[in-house]
Amino acid sequence: NVDRKECDSGVITLLIFSYRLETNKDALRQNGGEYRVHYEHSLPDGDYIYDKYFFEVSRYLRLGWMATLRARVFAGWQTGYSPRQRKFALWREGNMSAFENSNLDIGDGIAGVNTVLDFPLRKSFEIFSLPLVPTVCVFFNAGKVLDRSEVRSWARMRKVDLRGWKAEMGTGFSLECVAFAGLALRLRLPLLTNTKRASLGLRLSIDSAF
Repeated sequence: NVDRKECDSGVITLLIFSYRLETNKDALRQNGGEYRVHYEHSLPDGDYIYDKYFFEVSRYLRLGWMATLRARVFAGWQTGYSPRQRKFALWREGNMSAFENSNLDIGDGIAGVNTVLDFPLRKSFEIFSLPLVPTVCVFFNAGKVLDRSEVRSWARMRKVDLRGWKAEMGTGFSLECVAFAGLALRLRLPLLTNTKRASLGLRLSIDSAF
């Protein structure tokens, strides 16, 4: 989603390690949680040298009337120098759709939280033998991208600046595939943000994001 004019040119060879542990007790992720670790290393034969680290913890809690509360906490940082399209972004790692058209909300570090309250409309039905569950939701997300100096300050716990956090609140609809837990056709509609740089409007995606 980053404008091509804002992308950096060059060649990168990446070594990527990603591990995810699930403790879900059902296919619809209504109980349990997930833990994910992601590491990215650029090999020295390319034009950029950097290391990138990302961690996230998600928890799901089944409430009454089939409702599910989901919460996700995430943080990441990188060392060295990477192209703009490999830096952290609120719309990508932060899952904040109101900021997907902002080339300003990228950086060398990121931290934040996602919360979603899901309400299934009915039990699953099938399309082409795939069981789908229609769901409406309300969500609240908050996050911040960090520049290089902020990453160093946070790492050394010298100065933790809590200003500059971005937030969004909205509603959405999804068709989640029971056979592939988490994969869904999603419509998201951010309604409120705390900054004028955000882009309110309907978003359509097919993904397995939180």
